[in-house]
Amino acid sequence: MSNYAFARLDATNLKDLYTLFAAVYNKPCPQSYFERKYDTAYTGVTYIGYLAYLDTRPVAYYGVVPTVLSIRQQRVLAAQSCDTMTHPAHQKKGLFVKLAKQTIELAKQEGIHLIFGFPNQNSYPGFIKHLGFTHADTMHRYTIRFSNTPFKVLMRKMGLAGGRQISEPVSNILLQEGHDGVIYDQAYRTYKTYNSNTVIGTKEQRFWVNLPKGGWIGAFAPLNKELFSQTLRNLESLTKASSITFMISPGTGPDSALSKTMRAEKGFAVIVKNLSGKYETSRLKFQFSDIDIF
Repeated sequence: MSNYAFARLDATNLKDLYTLFAAVYNKPCPQSYFERKYDTAYTGVTYIGYLAYLDTRPVAYYGVVPTVLSIRQQRVLAAQSCDTMTHPAHQKKGLFVKLAKQTIELAKQEGIHLIFGFPNQNSYPGFIKHLGFTHADTMHRYTIRFSNTPFKVLMRKMGLAGGRQISEPVSNILLQEGHDGVIYDQAYRTYKTYNSNTVIGTKEQRFWVNLPKGGWIGAFAPLNKELFSQTLRNLESLTKASSITFMISPGTGPDSALSKTMRAEKGFAVIVKNLSGKYETSRLKFQFSDIDIF
């Protein structure tokens, strides 16, 4: 560990994330992706993460992105655990835990009250065993699978104006139901454009969709259960298309509506680390649009 140097992420070393990404995933990262993803100035806090270097080569990174939550109807500065990358030649050397601990301390200093995340199976044990995160929930995944029909046809069959993009935003109906969660204000919706997503539908039923990912439905609103059920029934005539996927916390209205038509599968784990202890986290609920990959 003594051979490594550590540096906080900033505007000058952000380029090193692209170098590390290419080495870890053996493919280039889309241009300007990290610049937009880590531009969280709307929250008042930016660049919460640390890089590890061997000589001048970036070999590992861990970072979180600041996010504003509503907890008991109060605006609370939180952060989502997101990018974890370690060069294959430098794995199993404790770099993930070292970087994560530095990042957590930095988050505390910047006034972030809690960190939440949706880790994969590889990183989940480290968060629980070594970093003091707790398993707060397990999301439900609902997937409708097809094979060849173009996604625009799928949207038309769903009665969503032929896949027409509309200007009306999707609100966070989880907050409207009384849960705690991410605030979908204009600043957040603008920030989320670092990925390719859009709102499709009508004024009566709107879906926030990530099209390149094969039809990830991040959120939908309003929750008109009769109209929503009819929309899903319109899919029954499709036998050949790609897929659409919902991800939602159990115990919510959207989860109840989806469960009446589809079988829930195990989705992402939800982990939480309460940094300040000032806010209770048991009422937090999430959906696909809250996750950094959406």
